[in-house]
Amino acid sequence: MTDPAKHTSAGGPPVWRIGDPLQGPDQFAAELVRDEDWVFVVGESAPARDWPARQPGPLDAHGGWREHTTTVRFTVDEPDPDGYLLRLGVQSEHGPCPQLRVTVNGRTGLVFPELVVNDRSRVNPMSLNGGEGVLEISLPPGSVVAGGNELTFTTTAVAGPGDEAGRHREQFEHLFGSQLCWVFVELVAGVAEPDSPEVHVRPLPFYRREPGGLHELVDVYVTFPAGQRPSAVVADGRRYAVESDRTFGQHRVRITVAEFTGQRLLPVEVVGPAGSTLSVHQLTPCRKWTLHLIPHVHLDLGYTDYQGKVVELHSRNLDRALEILRGTPDYRFMVDGSMILDQYLRSRGPAAANRVLDAVRSGTLSLNAYYALFLTGLASLEECCRATYLSARLAEEYDLPVTYANLTDVPSYSHAMPSLLRAAGIEAFMGVQNHTRGGNADSDLAHRQSPCVWEGPDGAELLTYFADSYNQLRFLATDPPTTVSLASTLPHYLSFYDRPDYLPTDLPIVGMHSDNEDLDDGEATFVRRWNELYEWPRLRWSTPADYFETVAPLAHRLPRWKGDGGSYWEDGAGTAAVIVATYRAAQSLLPAVESLHALVATDATPSARDALDDAWAHLLIGCEHTWTSTHASKHPHSQQAIDQLAWKRHHVESAARLATDEARRGVSRLAERISMPGPGLVVYNSASWARPGVVTAEIPPDRMVTDEDGHELPAEREPVDGLDRLRVTVPEVPAFGYRVLPIRPRTHRTAPSVTPAPSTLTAARWELELDPATSRVTRLTHRSSGVRLVDAERDARGWALGELLYVTGGGGEDDRGLDPHNRTSLFDAKVPLPPPQLSIVPASLGPAELARTPGGWVIRSSGHAPSIPLVRWELRLYDDSDRVDVEIFLSKQRVLAKESVYVAFLFALTDPVVRFDRHLGWVDPAVDHTPGACNEWFTASNVVAVTGTEGTVLWSTPDTPLFTVGEVVSGRWPTSFQPDSALLSWAMNNYWFTNTPASQDGALTLHYSFEYRADWDPAAAARFGREVRTPLVAAEVIPNDKFRTGRGTLTEPAASLFPLRLPAGVAGTVHRARTGTALILRLQDLSGQHTDLRLDPPPGVTSIERCTTDERRLAPVPTGPDGRFVVDLPANGLVNLRLDLRA
Repeated sequence: MTDPAKHTSAGGPPVWRIGDPLQGPDQFAAELVRDEDWVFVVGESAPARDWPARQPGPLDAHGGWREHTTTVRFTVDEPDPDGYLLRLGVQSEHGPCPQLRVTVNGRTGLVFPELVVNDRSRVNPMSLNGGEGVLEISLPPGSVVAGGNELTFTTTAVAGPGDEAGRHREQFEHLFGSQLCWVFVELVAGVAEPDSPEVHVRPLPFYRREPGGLHELVDVYVTFPAGQRPSAVVADGRRYAVESDRTFGQHRVRITVAEFTGQRLLPVEVVGPAGSTLSVHQLTPCRKWTLHLIPHVHLDLGYTDYQGKVVELHSRNLDRALEILRGTPDYRFMVDGSMILDQYLRSRGPAAANRVLDAVRSGTLSLNAYYALFLTGLASLEECCRATYLSARLAEEYDLPVTYANLTDVPSYSHAMPSLLRAAGIEAFMGVQNHTRGGNADSDLAHRQSPCVWEGPDGAELLTYFADSYNQLRFLATDPPTTVSLASTLPHYLSFYDRPDYLPTDLPIVGMHSDNEDLDDGEATFVRRWNELYEWPRLRWSTPADYFETVAPLAHRLPRWKGDGGSYWEDGAGTAAVIVATYRAAQSLLPAVESLHALVATDATPSARDALDDAWAHLLIGCEHTWTSTHASKHPHSQQAIDQLAWKRHHVESAARLATDEARRGVSRLAERISMPGPGLVVYNSASWARPGVVTAEIPPDRMVTDEDGHELPAEREPVDGLDRLRVTVPEVPAFGYRVLPIRPRTHRTAPSVTPAPSTLTAARWELELDPATSRVTRLTHRSSGVRLVDAERDARGWALGELLYVTGGGGEDDRGLDPHNRTSLFDAKVPLPPPQLSIVPASLGPAELARTPGGWVIRSSGHAPSIPLVRWELRLYDDSDRVDVEIFLSKQRVLAKESVYVAFLFALTDPVVRFDRHLGWVDPAVDHTPGACNEWFTASNVVAVTGTEGTVLWSTPDTPLFTVGEVVSGRWPTSFQPDSALLSWAMNNYWFTNTPASQDGALTLHYSFEYRADWDPAAAARFGREVRTPLVAAEVIPNDKFRTGRGTLTEPAASLFPLRLPAGVAGTVHRARTGTALILRLQDLSGQHTDLRLDPPPGVTSIERCTTDERRLAPVPTGPDGRFVVDLPANGLVNLRLDLRA
């Protein structure tokens, strides 16, 4: 075996070669099984047509449980007298790697491939059990003859599946099989074979009870030259006969040695025709493992089938699990999301419900604390908190244990998850990852370090296991699983963990089934069948809760894991940009509406909890990891692809609709309590600090919006069907408070001033240079500091400020990058895939117009881009703020060819440090990303900060979460982050090959805001992002709403409804508790500093208790000598308080 990265060896150039060593299996034919064996004629055949990418072995059910043969025919004029070397570049993606029987002109040899995993980017990303290597086989002298020659390669196995060869699940084809994957085959001349046998000894992790005690199995491999075939191997005092007609290659003899500790020597004597050869080998015993086999069916909301069918299937699987338990009492089953149990209880009768609940209480069924499997890089902080509400309610209502959470199929997670789960009272986390389009060369480190203790940004610690995949038993033991297959793979798989620094002797094997699959009989006899064969490794049915309970005593000695995994699969958000913009709007509005209803609720008008809970249930579907059908890219116009996406859209739009309706209802309730001078706007600020803002309204042209003193407020007006649509600048609104803006008759009218834009514009805060003919802003200088924040002419990329970029490449309209022979690195993180040939085309804009507004300047233009027939572009500068806004409206047409849409912001800062906010604190990907994290694209909760020697720019993108740094996505899959001050909003793409829509269309408005700051202030930066993303809530009060406008107990034109007076480095949110008469107050540190808070008791509050994020009571909050409540808020932390209200 040689290093697969090296493609040369002794001898001359290849006599012939099939395949390119620098390419992978996809260069060959994708057809796996056919009636006739493959035959390749050197000089005539084509690799892409006549050589298989994968060759099944006899442990592959899809291949018919039989051997498969490929043949090479070639001609040699004059054989080389020094001999020949056969070099085979091979991979094994998962399952048992077949042995290879090689025949050359009737002479037969056998090879046992021992493949290695260099990194996950070189082999199939779904299992650690894969590997690669180059097999070097010395051919016997005289085996290659003058004239025609024939080589055959037959995949074989020492033992077949026997009685375990059952029906496999045809829908998965070769996914859970046993194949040898070809990279290249070559014949090299002038290489003599070795003179004497070579012996390699490998202890195995298998122990059997034999007479005399426990014995460990050991494999002895003998590689022998032609003419020296051994007749016997003598090891540990036993003689093992070698009976074979093979004339070259390897023999494997499996021996047993009595159990031992420490190390021992093993003499091995190879008996052959030329005498005996003795070698002595040092043995180290393998660990005695307990393997926790965790049955599990992954929950995708859609993907494999319509969502309604999927929900019912998972309910049916709970019935299946109970049936299995009747015959196999020690069986266990992991429920992948608490919504499965909730749906079961809604759809089954009391008797069935009680049986399932009893199984959960006993631990035979284990329950995920999360409702479903979501993308943490899309979810907001509040959504992450709400994700455990359902399981908390079920646990309380039915007395169920919920001790862990899992996220299955998702390859990366926010660094805040340990802190948030501990705040929810959860003890452990299992990340069951899928590295398809979600990994790089370093992604295996997390698995090999697991179990570990994952530290959150506030210092919270969570017992964690990162599994390398789900379906693990099938990846190891094929489908259907057989004991002989598992025995073939475990030595390779367990070798990753059998090392001195790996403490546990317990290891989970997560999952025996795939996505949304019928549990059927659950392979319920497998554990018994295995344990009848081996004393160790011992298999046991288990759940994550069982496994974590086993390894918890080691927690203080386990490796520490800290950091953020990035946002791999969150790039799917770019495939449905219009839906995601709606989702993002609802995501920011709904918490504001919660606080509004909480603070205006009375006995007569309760807090609309049911409607708001419905809105949250809909919203949480928005960040669930499934978008549409598994075949959406292959069959983009199928009913499945269309309907599954429509289901997702329905939930997102329902959340937005409910949030909007309840916002208006809440403002109406608030207005009823305010004594107003007449009709007007009521504006609510959900932030825990006072702030100004902008709201929109439509009023008659002869009306204006004023402050409480009657002065007209700055407002831009746009005539719309006899009304004026206003963009009103609102003075500061108190924290958790309101401001009334009367609507009065308009005293004067000013015609808007619109002129052609000049090449230079000097505004109050900024100086701007642009090309008036193309509207390209090339320079932007902050006047008071003199910092030139944008200088496109000095940047080689040359993109203008806020320039829309349309990118093509990576797949055409017909094959969409799906054809294995045309794939690029956009498809996945596979090393042999070539980079795409990308073309970047800026939008073509027409001449710019300049408009003077009551509050500043607006530059507008319009144009088009490929597949975008209409682009409207707008840049806004303010007289009284350093903030700059860019707004882009685009009308998109559907395109199946690979494409992306970006908006570029080439900030010109030297020595940049890039940070983006996550749920808790900030992430600097150069420092805080874990090994294997996504470093090519990113998602921010609210804001990105770039700090250079010149200062800091804060940049927020409310409508789309994805952004890149420095360049467009090109499938680089980097293992580290390179800072750059250029930010690109990644608004659209269709790069996925499954689960996402293949194309998109529709009208979309993208908003961007940025601001210059002289210094880096994390709290101020966080506030900026929240203010941009969370608008003020406003509604008009008309005479029909409130005829007697002076009626109301709130007499101030502006006031806080909840006067907390938090320090600048702390943010608060408030909502009504789900039970009782209480408020839930979440306090979050924004400063990165520990804070000892002293809170005055808000009016009407009788007591304050700490609670979990899902609102379960913990302990009373103490008071200090001054009567104020004392709250300890850790740096980057979150504290949850329950404030009981006076009845």
